[in-house]
Amino acid sequence: MKDRFRVFPVAVDGKDMKELKGTGCYCVKYKEYWADGEEHYEDIEIVCQKLENGPVTFENSWK
Repeated sequence: MKDRFRVFPVAVDGKDMKELKGTGCYCVKYKEYWADGEEHYEDIEIVCQKLENGPVTFENSWK
């Protein structure tokens, strides 16, 4: 369990797409997808006690 700060860049131009801040986090699923002739994307599941996505904050009641 860790506190994390992660910025996800846009693959095309390298600008910041999304910024996540988490407290008490676990990554429970991470999978990259590469399809012929299609874009690359990731499927990520994160379990956190507290997760901030820009102005939006979500807080679990469990500790």
